[in-house]
Amino acid sequence: MTWPAPLTVVVDGTRDEVAVWIVMTGRLLEARESRFTAAWVVHAAAVDALQVWRADTPVLATDRGLGYLPEHYLDEAAVVHGTQLMEALVSRIRVLNTAFDIEHTRTPGARSLTSPVWPDIEHLGLPTESPARMESPRDLAFRNALWLARFANAWEAVEEQRDAQPYLRDVALVS
Repeated sequence: MTWPAPLTVVVDGTRDEVAVWIVMTGRLLEARESRFTAAWVVHAAAVDALQVWRADTPVLATDRGLGYLPEHYLDEAAVVHGTQLMEALVSRIRVLNTAFDIEHTRTPGARSLTSPVWPDIEHLGLPTESPARMESPRDLAFRNALWLARFANAWEAVEEQRDAQPYLRDVALVS
């Protein structure tokens, strides 16, 4: 799976209900475009009927939400974790900072290079993967969808900085 995917499914559930959010995690076309595209709260038995389960669409699920995913989502490649996403973003920024430092020292007149301004990711935190027993799937899935939207905004801000600097565009990055 490559990140960012155009859409990501966020799931939490109990035996009574499962909450599902679809979050646009690819690049936005307009600044005012919402990252939230759809949401459902359905009975656990009806989850498979939702038309959101594609093998190429990653899922950010809580521990209890994993139990309500259709079988093909049990493949670990389709499930993403907040810690993995944050590690990938931190790594991406580190690699790009190194590329800036190299360009700054090797290019004559590079003192005029402007250092990229990265988004503040320290305050993003992480999504809740192990919910409190009584926590509502509706609330938790929404909170995790909000986290994912903020994360996607931060990722997009990094990519905008990378696109703005010619020497960063060709930096080899692993998604």
